[in-house]
Amino acid sequence: MVVVAAAVALLAAAMGGARERPGRLAPPETPEARMEAPLPAGAPPATLDARIDVGEYTTRYDFPRLDLHLSRSDSHLHAAVRAHTAGWVAVGVGSYLMDGARIMFGYVDAGTPVFVEQVGVDHEHIDTDDPLQAEAALSEQRDPRGRAQTLLEVPIPWSAVAPLVRNASRLPLIVAYGTDDSVTQIHRFNRSVLALLRSGDRAR
Repeated sequence: MVVVAAAVALLAAAMGGARERPGRLAPPETPEARMEAPLPAGAPPATLDARIDVGEYTTRYDFPRLDLHLSRSDSHLHAAVRAHTAGWVAVGVGSYLMDGARIMFGYVDAGTPVFVEQVGVDHEHIDTDDPLQAEAALSEQRDPRGRAQTLLEVPIPWSAVAPLVRNASRLPLIVAYGTDDSVTQIHRFNRSVLALLRSGDRAR
């Protein structure tokens, strides 16, 4: 597995930025702070069960209080985002910023999983009439220290992801989480990452 971890000093500087008004998402960190990692094709499909098992995903991006897991099977991009929050978590594909990203939100409201797909327009996100046909699995649990964790798993058909790949080998993604069970609440944390397709695994 490829594991990419954020530098503590860099994240401390990035998290000191200004917050935007509720219902809007601030831009992620500067391009030089973006983490990138390879995303090879041909991985076994991840199980859609709102769990992250050892070896289930090929690539992991670690941030304080949030981790993103990715793998690419023959037919799908598999993503799982887990954060220390009792609110919403999200993963978006196709952009380094909110604008233009296809965003999957999830949270658990009084025991009921809620999944919402939206599209980023400028620094806002709105409903879409053209979803990526992603399924979802959600859970809200307590970690061994008693902290709330929300986990969202989504398998997205690669046929829907392929048009979002840049230069045939670069797939930008964003991740975020909030503290409320509402996707209109401003994020507490957001970052962008880059998944690199290997030369023999170009979008098709």
